[in-house]
Amino acid sequence: MCIRDSHLTDPLYFKLFSEICLTKMPKEDIIVESIIAAVLGRRLSVFHWRDGREIDIVASDGNIVVGLEVKWREKIGQDYSRIKIGRIKEIYCLTKNKFDPEANILPAANLLALI
Repeated sequence: MCIRDSHLTDPLYFKLFSEICLTKMPKEDIIVESIIAAVLGRRLSVFHWRDGREIDIVASDGNIVVGLEVKWREKIGQDYSRIKIGRIKEIYCLTKNKFDPEANILPAANLLALI
């Protein structure tokens, strides 16, 4: 069995493992993606999608399936409201600060505050 994507449940683990393994800390966007996946995983089924197109986090409660792309930067050029992949009918982009509800773009902090 090969695990391709795994998410640590606490950001402190990144520092701990990087010191134990004598490696660099991951980039901030990877840590943010992992935090979001870990928090959502406490309440929903969470997985990763890659089939010609990659979705960072796919969350499902059994009935509704939502895709989340984490773009930890200031500028986002794509309209995520138009993307549909298989059963994933809603895809949202989680950013540092940008909020554009018509394009399904919202700050990651807002999502985490609602959970």
